Amino acid sequence: VSKRDIYALFVDKRAILAVGIAERVQRMLTPLELPPARSRKALVRTLRVHGAAVLRGLSDPAVTAVYRLAIAEGGRSREVAQALDTGGRQPNQEALTELLARARASGLLRGGDSADMAGQFYGLLLGNLQVRLLLRVADPPGEAEIEARAGAAADALLALYGKRRTG
Repeated sequence: VSKRDIYALFVDKRAILAVGIAERVQRMLTPLELPPARSRKALVRTLRVHGAAVLRGLSDPAVTAVYRLAIAEGGRSREVAQALDTGGRQPNQEALTELLARARASGLLRGGDSADMAGQFYGLLLGNLQVRLLLRVADPPGEAEIEARAGAAADALLALYGKRRTG
């Protein structure tokens, strides 16, 4: 496809990136669009599925390349970084924050601010993986590692904020 054909469909580079980012983000958000969790088990399952989707998305070599582009262009232009932030990070953060707020309202979680909890979940999920991928000192995780990381992050978040069990 020629540049002329591409720019006949898109106004600029940011518009092209926005479409690609939005499509990938939708895959990550799908687990969060499920009905609200009514049990601890359902909440953990939703967090695990979402976490695995996020890890698959962020560790995809094409996504890592876009992050590298955003970093490289940072001194000249912020449009790639802004597209990643507004089209990728923010929708995920907002959707997870809403899920956790509903879990708090239903009594599945205690204390804490839902936005802070979402940030902590992503921190637990990613650790330093994304930086290592950007630096090319790690390979993208395989499916077993993705599932293990997502499960560990969900379990850790519930250990921090889950309703204490009596008995």
